Amino acid sequence: MISKKLYNFSKKWHKYVGISISLILIWMSISGILLNHIDLCAPFNVSNTFLPNDYLPEHWNRGMIRDAEFIGVDTVIMGGNAGIWLSSDKGKSFDKLPIDSSSYYSKVNDLFLDSTSNSLLVGAYGGLYQVDVPTQKVKLIPLPSTYREKVVKVLPHKDNLIVVTENHVYKGNRSTLDHFSNLNISKEQMSTYNLISYTFALHSGWLWGMPGRIVYDLVSVILIFLCVTALYITFRKKKKPTDKAKKKKVNKTMGWMIKNHTNIGLYVCLFLLIIGGTGFFMRPPALVALVDGHVPLKYVPNALTENQWYHSIRNATINTDTEELILDTKEGIYKGDLKTDAVFSLQNWDVNIFVMGATVFDYKGDGHFLIGSFYGLFDYKEGNPYSYDVVYNQSVPKYEGMERPADYMIMGYFQSPEGVHFISTFQHGLMSMFNAPEDAYYPMPKALKENYEFPLWNYMFELHNGRLFTFITGKYGILFIPLIALFFLFITISGVHEYIYRKRKKIFKFLTKPNKSNSL
Repeated sequence: MISKKLYNFSKKWHKYVGISISLILIWMSISGILLNHIDLCAPFNVSNTFLPNDYLPEHWNRGMIRDAEFIGVDTVIMGGNAGIWLSSDKGKSFDKLPIDSSSYYSKVNDLFLDSTSNSLLVGAYGGLYQVDVPTQKVKLIPLPSTYREKVVKVLPHKDNLIVVTENHVYKGNRSTLDHFSNLNISKEQMSTYNLISYTFALHSGWLWGMPGRIVYDLVSVILIFLCVTALYITFRKKKKPTDKAKKKKVNKTMGWMIKNHTNIGLYVCLFLLIIGGTGFFMRPPALVALVDGHVPLKYVPNALTENQWYHSIRNATINTDTEELILDTKEGIYKGDLKTDAVFSLQNWDVNIFVMGATVFDYKGDGHFLIGSFYGLFDYKEGNPYSYDVVYNQSVPKYEGMERPADYMIMGYFQSPEGVHFISTFQHGLMSMFNAPEDAYYPMPKALKENYEFPLWNYMFELHNGRLFTFITGKYGILFIPLIALFFLFITISGVHEYIYRKRKKIFKFLTKPNKSNSL
């Protein structure tokens, strides 16, 4: 027999914990729905009025510079999370060069100034763009995909152009920028699936593709209903109508609220447990437990493994000495030949790359690679048991597990025509790696901060993971998501427990008389 004491505990704290996090769960549900549909969010931005001060760019921080290109001695082109900024006076002033009407799709990952086509090629969230710098005319280059793909790297290779997206590697004509084809590369062996990717896919529903996302959207709407009914039941104005008809109507409404809050919550409790359980691991410190974890392929839907690289590729470079393509992926470093149907093998490189991926990934010759991430900037020679930290000038072995980000979280690296080496860092912005003259720096334009707009999708992401409130929570903000997830799991389990206790006699009768039809 289920203890009445436990029932009273569940009932009491289900109510208090539930109403305490109801508003949070409502914003989680709304933001979760929008996050599942990037194309719906892409056209919209959030004014800087609604952003905390630490979200506003200063000194090109927060990824405002991911890459840079130079034309002659006067023209400077910066590309990053605020799109492309162009200077014609050696970087003393900058103007925005729009490449897309959407701020989200305008976010730049890579720039490549191609002398053969005399144009700037931009790898951005919205795809591959060609920019004629003198006229500032922009053209979206079509790729052989049925949907818009995020381009992570644009690489020249002889007479060809290699365009690497999150999901595919394409090869096209470098001069005419057409005839792109999918190289259709594959992995040497794939018996497991990355645990972090699996957990995120399970949390959002895209583990089952679009049908899964639609189901999770419906569950989110139901969760909003559960929160609203909980608040109504708890905080309704307790009036006692003297008129019998009004009294009957009030009682009927309340009865409907209570009944459907309970029944509908029971119907979706399994989905709620999955969302809450996976949500617990969405951010550090719990995320650390998933690092280097794998899931057997038998637990992964076929639709997710049809393309082995789906949402997996984060950066790329070409070893020009061996003619090999190197890919930084969520599973690690892969290497293979630059040809159609090539098989890529997983590498065991002793270099530290943060869980979010390499932000700098360039081949420097003689087996050396320049690799940057939130762990810092490293020179790594393939085969060495360590990498060399070029910021602190010291050798660094590979970490045994996930470590805290470095003081300088690298977002980009470039060298000016004058030979000055710059790093773009997430918190501190643009910095010179070595002592540089005062006039060598590139001041961030005031218009970037004054007119800054945050893409709606990114705003929803920051809202969903709680980082938007770091200015309130401070260093304890890292615990926000795990705690909310635990509270959410508690109210789900306690709600089911309440139902089972109240219906225990009917449940017992149903289980002991299986031949009879009993309705709960």
